[in-house]
Amino acid sequence: MRPQRNRQPIECEPHSSSGDPAIRNYLEQFYQNKTLPFFEKLIEQGKQEGYIDPSNSMEAAMVYIQLFKEALARPGFLRQASESMLQDLNRLFYFGFIGRSPGNRV
Repeated sequence: MRPQRNRQPIECEPHSSSGDPAIRNYLEQFYQNKTLPFFEKLIEQGKQEGYIDPSNSMEAAMVYIQLFKEALARPGFLRQASESMLQDLNRLFYFGFIGRSPGNRV
């Protein structure tokens, strides 16, 4: 069992800066130029190493990531989400409903 960390509530959300177009643009450019390519490489490596089912298309994986991004960016989402729910979402994002651990290959 992992030790519980005392975390302070997150005060800032992605949309809290939505009034500043420069910040919004920077965040979107970072997502497009850094985050998405990182996940594409991670998914491709996972397929090659047998951690991700190779029959899953990259297009479906990118839609899946986009869905998480949009949900987390909704105003108020992080304020309303409990730490345990965020941890559950993190596990779902990486391991799905089946819950395979990192040591299990497809």
